[in-house]
Amino acid sequence: MIRDQETLCRELAAAHRAWLRDLSERLAPVRLPDPSVWERSSAARYLEEEFAPRFRRETGAVNAAADRLPTAEAVRLWALGELIEFLRMYLAGLVALPQRGAAFARLVNKLLRAFEYWCGEVEAVVAALPAEAVGPDLIRRFEQLPDGADATVPA
Repeated sequence: MIRDQETLCRELAAAHRAWLRDLSERLAPVRLPDPSVWERSSAARYLEEEFAPRFRRETGAVNAAADRLPTAEAVRLWALGELIEFLRMYLAGLVALPQRGAAFARLVNKLLRAFEYWCGEVEAVVAALPAEAVGPDLIRRFEQLPDGADATVPA
């Protein structure tokens, strides 16, 4: 159980490392120049059914702290979140199009880079929050990220 900001930062960094590793492994078959339609379809399904709900929970947790952030940081996180959602949705549209395997692979690599940057930014923001901003509600939201257990965070 997370009780303070220091533990939250440590647990968040560990969760992000595991999530990035899983995402990279799950998307490995479609990072090459010519993934098949089946591989693209499997990747898009993973992004929609597993990645997106968890990412929405994390953006909900970040948004809960956004009013305590400097405007530039809040806007940067918002823009990164929108970019990741856009790339995910655009990838879904490329699944069945013939001759689009190389474009799919390029976008998957961009999504991975954007998500890696997102993780670093979120970790930096949480570490920089004033101690009084890291209360039980924010901690609960971040604790629920990996599996969504008892998640009540709006999408």
